[in-house]
Amino acid sequence: PETSGVHAERRPYPVAGTWERYRFQVGNLTFLTTPGEAFPEFAHAAQKMVLDAGGTDPVVLGLAHDWLGYLLMKPQWKDQELSYHQGLSCGREIDQGYMEALAEVLESL
Repeated sequence: PETSGVHAERRPYPVAGTWERYRFQVGNLTFLTTPGEAFPEFAHAAQKMVLDAGGTDPVVLGLAHDWLGYLLMKPQWKDQELSYHQGLSCGREIDQGYMEALAEVLESL
């Protein structure tokens, strides 16, 4: 769909981003959403980006809007023990694509 149907102006906390990826602040916590199940390395990279952008106490919420698959970092594609997760991932470039989109969302911090 074009929109989630949620009216941004009715949310109790300001939200930055679009329906498939956004961040919101509740007190000192900066919440990020991911459209899949983030591996710890993926979530840690996103949390580091928040801190580097001046955000505080990042929390990564997985499976927030959809399940595109497992969210792996590029080096994890070399690990044969992760073949099951690789087969259910949305691709080798998801980390780069998500982190680029996250950088745009974090510009308003």
